[in-house]
Amino acid sequence: MAIDLLPDRQYGAPTDADGAALTLPGSAWSNTAFGEVLASADADLILTGLILRPIGTLFEGENLEADVAIGAAASEVVIATFKGILHEVFAAIGGEGCYLPTVIGLAAIPSGSRVSVRWRVSNTATTTASLSISYLKAPLAGTLLTTANPLLVTPAGASCPTVTTGGSWADGAAVELLDASGPSRALVHIVTHVAEASTEWEVDICLGDDADVVAWTEHCTRGGVSSFPNVISLPNPLVLPAATKVSAKTRAQDIAVLSVQVGLTFVELPL
Repeated sequence: MAIDLLPDRQYGAPTDADGAALTLPGSAWSNTAFGEVLASADADLILTGLILRPIGTLFEGENLEADVAIGAAASEVVIATFKGILHEVFAAIGGEGCYLPTVIGLAAIPSGSRVSVRWRVSNTATTTASLSISYLKAPLAGTLLTTANPLLVTPAGASCPTVTTGGSWADGAAVELLDASGPSRALVHIVTHVAEASTEWEVDICLGDDADVVAWTEHCTRGGVSSFPNVISLPNPLVLPAATKVSAKTRAQDIAVLSVQVGLTFVELPL
């Protein structure tokens, strides 16, 4: 999280209970039903993260998204969307879970709000997952960067685009992730995935029509045993200027051409 020193306690929901168990409907990018994780917030809350644990089989390369929403049943309003890509097959029983932080605290849950979650994937799976959230209660005793703006992803409701390398540690062509029509944004996650079992690669997040300014470089590794959904949480949010195209390019070790999927999670500015 982007913080000073924070003495405030973090909470989870549900508490003293399993997460919301939600089963995919069997069609690509179709949402599960919403599942309630908190019936009524007892204070103004700041969303800090999402916990997702599959209870069934998911396969390598599946893109997934999960939403956190507030509001009465059938009137939910999404306040945060998280995105990831699976490295490996999740076990059929009690798959490995993951925690995805918001990086910027989302001060978007008023006291009395019902909070719910849902998820979706890029194929026709009918897997169930357990979802829960973490949060802080306002007012805070410490200092935390927060916003009431929603957490957004690109691409939304679609698989991440593929960026290819140009050879062993040589750049491939840049691929657009966001066009130049949008507002300034605070980047909080880079989503990236390769299918090769053992390799290292780098991803550049670039600004401008010719990808001439590298705003962020991330060095990644793949050992072939991880099923964490490939989300790199930035230690501090990165400002992406308004009206500026954002793209990605990549390079990798000892492989002539490597295909890398890349996506982004961000909050629009001003906070």
